[in-house]
Amino acid sequence: MKMGKIKFSTFYKDVFKLAGGTALAQLIPFIAIPILTRFYSEEDFGILTLYISFSLLLAKIGSGKFEFAIVLEEDEKEKINLVALASGLLIGFSILYCIIVFFFKDSLFISLGLESLGNFIYLIPVTIISFGGFEICNYWLNSNKKYGSMAIGKVLQNASSE
Repeated sequence: MKMGKIKFSTFYKDVFKLAGGTALAQLIPFIAIPILTRFYSEEDFGILTLYISFSLLLAKIGSGKFEFAIVLEEDEKEKINLVALASGLLIGFSILYCIIVFFFKDSLFISLGLESLGNFIYLIPVTIISFGGFEICNYWLNSNKKYGSMAIGKVLQNASSE
């Protein structure tokens, strides 16, 4: 019976870590936006939103969604293989993006309505790897029950994106 209380208590601690990290991560933009609006125009924020949205879309499909399988896998060696597979796909996808941009920059991005990004489209592969790598790491930490590290990562991600 005492063992059940330990698990129950650990559960609440883990939930508090994740909820606290998420709340703090949400607080950072709330504090930063009034300051940033003094330095940047609405157009700048629009371009940033377009850049992040497009990068996130590509990052979500770049890893083939193999990061979901990391949490389901129980064998540690298989988890490592899934992390390597998802990371390799993400890097390969970013390289493919670079090739497409090199050959089809004007026609493709005008047809997608992304011409306002200008030369920022060359930074998208770095952002794809950053966002995708964060997701892979997040699922890895989740599978290893490292909820404190996940909360810290969420705070750092929001702090660096503002």
